[in-house]
Amino acid sequence: MRWHEYAFTFVLFPYDIPQRCLATHFPEANVLVPISTTARKSNTSVYKTVPVRLKKGE
Repeated sequence: MRWHEYAFTFVLFPYDIPQRCLATHFPEANVLVPISTTARKSNTSVYKTVPVRLKKGE
């Protein structure tokens, strides 16, 4: 399944986490995680493995 959703108006700033990772607050980022997508064993939402692409606003 491919999921395409958008979250707007985030402010980015550097933080000491591994490269190619990001962190965000919820519920602001809930829109990025499809409710139907869950982990196989735990049946919990897959918040830790959401691929994202950042794009500079206009």
